[in-house]
Amino acid sequence: MKYIIFFLLYSIGECISIQLVGTLSVSDLCVALYFLFLLFQGKVKKIVICDKDLIFVTRIYIVLLLLQFFSEVLVDNSLENMAKGLAVTILSYMKLIFLWNIVSKRPKCILWMFLFMSLAALVFMDSSGDVSVSDILSGEQYSFFKFKIAPLIGQLLVVLTLIRGSRKNAYLFIFAGALCAILGARSTGLMIFFTGFIPFFLMRRKQITKKQLFAFFTIGGAVCYGLFVLYVSAVLSGSIKGGNSDFQFKQIKNPYNPIYALLSGRSESPASLTAIADSPWTGWGAWAQDPGWKYHKILMMFQGEKFDINRTGINIIPAHSVILQTGVHNGIFAMLAMAILLCFFVKIGWKSLDKFNPYYYLIVFCIMQLIWNGLFSPLSHFRGHFPIYFVCCLYSYKYTMAMRLSQRLKTNSDEAKYL
Repeated sequence: MKYIIFFLLYSIGECISIQLVGTLSVSDLCVALYFLFLLFQGKVKKIVICDKDLIFVTRIYIVLLLLQFFSEVLVDNSLENMAKGLAVTILSYMKLIFLWNIVSKRPKCILWMFLFMSLAALVFMDSSGDVSVSDILSGEQYSFFKFKIAPLIGQLLVVLTLIRGSRKNAYLFIFAGALCAILGARSTGLMIFFTGFIPFFLMRRKQITKKQLFAFFTIGGAVCYGLFVLYVSAVLSGSIKGGNSDFQFKQIKNPYNPIYALLSGRSESPASLTAIADSPWTGWGAWAQDPGWKYHKILMMFQGEKFDINRTGINIIPAHSVILQTGVHNGIFAMLAMAILLCFFVKIGWKSLDKFNPYYYLIVFCIMQLIWNGLFSPLSHFRGHFPIYFVCCLYSYKYTMAMRLSQRLKTNSDEAKYL
């Protein structure tokens, strides 16, 4: 019962922000204080040292933090910006250890964590006025649906799979994901869609040959592109009104090319890559200013618009990727450390996928979030939801390895009876 109350308060605290070394949540502050309490008692070392995976993760975090520190010093960044950059990594690690210390002992807390995260997001949802279903369907409340409703749908579906595991849950994810994409939340919709599609496909993998697999991806790719063409045609004709799709597709020379569509929607990526190429070893420092608005001009170019200083907002080098923003801030070595860290959790999460694993849909959801947000979401995700996904992947991996070992021991025991 105490853990239920704890995660209820933790989820509420995540929705309440304070200004301290940037924007922090109340929960971030409480986690930092509790981590320091564990550290002074020597419990952090005990938690880490008995687990080889946590030892590896801790080393990567330390390397990343050191690379960030030296980069900030070398570029002579302001103390405030340096503190903000380092705080992201430190808080991410603190939250990881804090949550692992609980989940490794009480795995049921994974359910409470996602349930109360969803409920807190619903209670603290700011619609900035009255929102109706017709407004969402017409695209007038695109931002509200994309940033509030669509992520909440994904989390609630994950909660459903944790309460009631069933193969039929795949259809719910596929349908909900397609609906979200049509209504304008394309990236969130695709993540929800594949959270259902991947389990639907992999749970039947023993019955599929390599030839069938090749044929499936060939035909599936063609079908997906056909659906994309139909979607673009419907948006351009006005049949589908969802978000800024109409504006984006009209700005693209060839809207039926999915690569052009991706670059237009994620135009920060070419700008970030150019900034990394201009200062690859040390980066520019956390939240450094854009010299002469150079990288904003690149961003606007890929959006098919002319540069307008009145529309650029804050003069900071544009970056909308956890991995690339790390490179912009602190150079390619820090970016590599971040990529290794994310790849590690994606790898162990993928290895944990097994039919008997009750966290199957949850882990696919976490993997999709880590991949997409690692490539196309701001660095704040690293200290936000990423530690939660890390802990889920790590626990699922431990669970699956223990189950497989148990099965092997049982098989060996059964074979020994006949010797």
